[in-house]
Amino acid sequence: MLSLAVFLLFRSKTSQRRGVLLIGLCDSGKTLIFSRSRLQLVDLPGHERLLSQKLDQYRPVARAVIFVVDSLTFQKDVKDVAEALYTVLTDNVLSHCSVLIACNKQDMTLAKGAKLIQSQLEKELNTVRTSKSATLQGTSSTGSNNNVFLGNRDKPFQFSDLRKLNVTFVECSAKGKDGEAQLSEVIVALYTVLTDNVLSHCSVLIACNKQDMTLAKGAKLIQSQLEKELNTVRTSKSATLQGTSSTGSNNNVFLGNRDKPFQFSDLRKLNVTFVECSAKGKGEDGEAQLSEVIVWLDTVA
Repeated sequence: MLSLAVFLLFRSKTSQRRGVLLIGLCDSGKTLIFSRSRLQLVDLPGHERLLSQKLDQYRPVARAVIFVVDSLTFQKDVKDVAEALYTVLTDNVLSHCSVLIACNKQDMTLAKGAKLIQSQLEKELNTVRTSKSATLQGTSSTGSNNNVFLGNRDKPFQFSDLRKLNVTFVECSAKGKDGEAQLSEVIVALYTVLTDNVLSHCSVLIACNKQDMTLAKGAKLIQSQLEKELNTVRTSKSATLQGTSSTGSNNNVFLGNRDKPFQFSDLRKLNVTFVECSAKGKGEDGEAQLSEVIVWLDTVA
């Protein structure tokens, strides 16, 4: 199966916050996602004590957080998941990051869906914040949980109350059925990138990978089909789009030209490039074919 990867290279060479933190409980699938990702990620341990130590180390460079949830064992782990997520959401530094909650292991029959996980996490976080807020002690300005009350004091906790935090839930499987990763939400994810107020100032490379495979689709066909799908997505999204903070995503942005079907060429302010590549390559030696990717990196760096 053809795979797509979106590479982001931030134009600012002075910014120190370029890391993406990969967070989740033990055995949730973080390491497999980490090993299969082409992005620069930091895989943090699931144990609470080790996580706290590593957060101190990587907090200053964090730009985004991927919080991985084991959808199969979520029911029995919900309290531990909520505790770990509470630590992230009330952290003085991480509260300025975008947070993706990846509901992993969706290839398993008994896996819980993202909506159910979100609903149960809201209930559990409501309990956690009640107990935490009663005894919360301030820490240093670079630490976590510095007298922060999560959400709205006048109502039960909901993720929608986190005005300054961009929290997104997605369903995924790093392994997938027959060992193939499931990336069914790639279209919505790409839409999110293209309409993000901050990322819209980045150069975007859409790498059409696995070109060494006989049945791989070419970049032109992929671009054409993505344009059709994004046209459908923007129609549904624009009808209900709500503005967020100036640093958030989807701030009343209409992708492309309202008077015509979507085309990447309509994105005047975004530099979007399609390339064909193979991270593995043909032949027994599996030499990677990444020449177009390297040329692109040299161009935008």
